[in-house]
Amino acid sequence: MAASSQLPHRDDRLPARTAAVAVFVAVCTFAAFWPALRAGFLNWDDDLLLLRNVEWRGLSLHHLGWMFTTTYMGPYQPLAWLSYSIDYRCWGLSPIAFHASNLVLHSITAALFFFLARELIRAAIHASGLVLDFSSAAAALFFSVHPLRVESVAWITERRDVLCGVFFVGALLVYVRGAAGVATGTRRCVLGPGCIVLVILAALSKGWAMTLPFLMFVLDFYPLRRHPQVPLRRLISEKTSILVIAGLTAAIAYWGQQSGAWGPQQFAHRTVFERVAQAAYALVFYPTKTIWPASLLPIYELPVVIRLTDARYAAAAAAVVLISIAAWLARRRCPAVLATWLAYVVTIAPFVGITQAGNQIVADRYSYLSCLSFPLLVAGGMAIAARRPNRFIRTALFATSFVVTAMLATEAWRLTLAWHDSLSLWKRAVALNPNSWVSHGNLADALRQFGDTAGAKRHFQKAVALNPRSGIAWLNLGEILKAENQFPEAEAALRQAAAHHPEPALAELQLGEICARTNRPDESLIHFAEAARNPRTAAWAEFGAGIVLRNQNRPDESLAHLRRAAQLDPSIPGVAQEIHAAEVLATSPVYPAATAPYKQN
Repeated sequence: MAASSQLPHRDDRLPARTAAVAVFVAVCTFAAFWPALRAGFLNWDDDLLLLRNVEWRGLSLHHLGWMFTTTYMGPYQPLAWLSYSIDYRCWGLSPIAFHASNLVLHSITAALFFFLARELIRAAIHASGLVLDFSSAAAALFFSVHPLRVESVAWITERRDVLCGVFFVGALLVYVRGAAGVATGTRRCVLGPGCIVLVILAALSKGWAMTLPFLMFVLDFYPLRRHPQVPLRRLISEKTSILVIAGLTAAIAYWGQQSGAWGPQQFAHRTVFERVAQAAYALVFYPTKTIWPASLLPIYELPVVIRLTDARYAAAAAAVVLISIAAWLARRRCPAVLATWLAYVVTIAPFVGITQAGNQIVADRYSYLSCLSFPLLVAGGMAIAARRPNRFIRTALFATSFVVTAMLATEAWRLTLAWHDSLSLWKRAVALNPNSWVSHGNLADALRQFGDTAGAKRHFQKAVALNPRSGIAWLNLGEILKAENQFPEAEAALRQAAAHHPEPALAELQLGEICARTNRPDESLIHFAEAARNPRTAAWAEFGAGIVLRNQNRPDESLAHLRRAAQLDPSIPGVAQEIHAAEVLATSPVYPAATAPYKQN
């Protein structure tokens, strides 16, 4: 792709064929993920984010205020919350509506990427006509039906990905068209109000928008070739507004992730070499999976120990260095390679582990926007080859692109089926990676929901064996053992949960009940007092303490706790009756102590 100082002549009128191709891309994209419409909510954040959380279910000022101020579970995503709320107002908690919205948004992004690919391929190699439409459609479909997209599309929680994708790709499209307009004298400003609004909307969908101005810098060099005709200082100054937006987005994203249970503070003990090792591994992972998308998983667990000298990290670091050197050396003869690599590095940078959010080393969803440049490089090469007069080459290109796209779409369809429900998702994950404690824990949770307590117990035991520091797995195991009245074993598991869980109050509440049931009231009150410190468990902790104190014939103290429980959560079963019983006991010391066991959700 030889450089040129002039952008090709452009016609802003949209040919009917081009519009038809864009619709074709969107329809093919929607069809590839059709099985998602029959899927439900998962026990992989969908439950915590949407089913157990009611703050997003409305469009009142209170609800909107919550959406635009919360970093619930980490990310700042007010527009994603708003889209959930609209789905809920229209269809209730029907999962098909939430999945359909994800599919529609992804299909729109695919169509927008088709138009973006047309602009960039035309700017790079001056392609036009059928060759331009064909290569751009190939790029869009290679992106949109790739199995790496399944996690972002089929997982309701990742609405922020597909929503951000619409505004992210839309902002790039507007920017590129603006640059072309300035180059041809039909526009005075590259970064117009429309582009800035789209950047803001992208930032309100997901923190990924922080990379937009830097990605635009890459495009300024190639394929737009604005530099050196436009001085670097001017390229920077014209982007001042979106650089400020990017800085604010980065700050909010970091603050939100740090406030979560799996925030960056968990990664603070990692050395610089460990961070470099993880970053190198991530930089190699996504291109590798783009080329060969085999054994894709919902979780790639962050190892307890990361050593740069280990084979996979050392090989990844060497590959990053070699690719970077090769791309730089080829910058004059083939600037597209360097631009592709830089665009990828810039866009994936927030997710390579320099700051860590979550217990994964990599994730398929992080490829959603970061790998946009790879289909463009392939499609550009196809366009160059397709312009040759040899009919055999053209036929071979068409056939190859059709076969590859069909294979990718088939694999995306198959993988989407695995995301149908929690049981199918985690059975596949455990089969592919039997050493994943997260997968075993989530499979156990799914089995428990389906009534298979024995299977759930077995997989929770496997989870804690693989990761003895998993407070969540210990808590779930303890709950099952408690339900089976295996109190000594349950207590041991719950004490491990209290030591390792990000919210130990959940385990303290269970320990309080076990001590109450095993006639250790003083210990029970200590555990309930600890649980009462957490707003999530305070009501039940106060209720439990009230029952224990009433059974000890301490009615005045019992009443104080029971009334606090009723004030915190009036829906606790039997709380009004227990208050009445304590009041009777307070006025009549001969009233017999209650024998009803302490209840819990």
